[in-house]
Amino acid sequence: MWFCSAYLSFKFYSFCSQCIIYLSMYLYLQVFCYALSANDGTEWRQRIQSEAEHFVDVSAMSSDSIAKMINEDKIHILVNLNGYTKVGSSSSMNFF
Repeated sequence: MWFCSAYLSFKFYSFCSQCIIYLSMYLYLQVFCYALSANDGTEWRQRIQSEAEHFVDVSAMSSDSIAKMINEDKIHILVNLNGYTKVGSSSSMNFF
């Protein structure tokens, strides 16, 4: 049985982000990435976007719509990679 893990982030821009996603894939988790910001064209974003099983740009969606999508994707584990910061306090997390 596959478990679904998802990562919510304003910026998928670092080696650390990529390592977390690779580790999830290694552990046989189906990986979803929900990008809260538009594509900034960075190398890390392009790499993660091309290698993640599911990469969704939700930057233009409302918090309600993002939460509904995450629920419909049947996510078991949701990780907010931003932590609780000025840009990281996503109201989408309030639904879980």
